[in-house]
Amino acid sequence: MHKHVRTSLIISLMFLPIVVIYYITSAGATPFDYFSRLADSFIKGIYWLQEQPAWLTELIPSGPNKFFVVYPPMPAILLIIPRLLFGTLFEQQFLAHMLGFGIAIIMVNITLKITNFSKLKAIWIGLFVGLGTIIWFLSSVGSSWYIGQISAAFFISLAILEEIEKKRPIILGILLGCAYLSRIHTILCIVFFMYILYDKNWFKSYFKLGLGVA
Repeated sequence: MHKHVRTSLIISLMFLPIVVIYYITSAGATPFDYFSRLADSFIKGIYWLQEQPAWLTELIPSGPNKFFVVYPPMPAILLIIPRLLFGTLFEQQFLAHMLGFGIAIIMVNITLKITNFSKLKAIWIGLFVGLGTIIWFLSSVGSSWYIGQISAAFFISLAILEEIEKKRPIILGILLGCAYLSRIHTILCIVFFMYILYDKNWFKSYFKLGLGVA
């Protein structure tokens, strides 16, 4: 097994308790489960909800049994496979737990790439990100607003890691597009990646970046 892959697996196993902490400190199933419901609709082959529970006040009615979710759909897209496999047993906040865990792991890898820190220090930074910032709160609650933020942070973090490691424009574009489909305003991050990719082959790089976003 490649040394880098082995190290990543070991760090991931060490960080699994973060998911447990998110689960324990969670208030449980969020009533604002727009994305779970939307994922179920995607599985049925439609892109709207067929009912409007009284507590879901941010749905847009568009005819009988047709209600649109106002939020960007990336969390619902991520939920498709878990909901397909586990049905209602996989609640929306579980995805938020996993994304928060992923952000902490990514931060460890970014730290190892851009600093001379030891693995121990990098792990401490990952733990701080996962348990010493608002990432903990957002990942444990997992309601419609917070899971969108966590999803966007996850994909932007992945994009930064990709920029450090391989800097493939089309992959950067895909990750930025996923962030956009989590929180729309994150598309402004494209300026950062355009700056990073600027060189004598800038047109080709920008084209691939735009293609990935599209």
